[in-house]
Amino acid sequence: MRFDVYEYRNQGRHPGTYLAFGLGLAICHLVTRAPAGVGGSLEGTLQAVMALGLALFALAILALNPAAGLRIRDGWFEVFSGPDLQRIPLARIRRATRVRRWPGTVWRLELSDGTVLELPPGALPRPDRLAREFRARGVPVSP
Repeated sequence: MRFDVYEYRNQGRHPGTYLAFGLGLAICHLVTRAPAGVGGSLEGTLQAVMALGLALFALAILALNPAAGLRIRDGWFEVFSGPDLQRIPLARIRRATRVRRWPGTVWRLELSDGTVLELPPGALPRPDRLAREFRARGVPVSP
């Protein structure tokens, strides 16, 4: 039986990251343009350093653009997080188990040789969507 390829991808570059970068730079600009100036008070200096820290953190995320995701294609399950890529034949997956933890859901794949593989959280779509995709391909899902 043939299925459409299902793919989910999550990456660091998204509107919120650009907004955080712009906000950090804007706050840094406003603090340095304040009447007292950055050199005028310790409070102004600390505000500028914190705003610059926010901007640099957001810039690092934009530059590195960490990506994670998964692809389910005809006979194969692929999951990647950063440079790590794992390819597993769907026939080797005995069961997919959904484990609810704070702050989200973790998925574990039990393989036919007894190995348990925990999927990286950043690579996963909504739990109900992933469960539906597994079931459509004949992989049993435990709640």
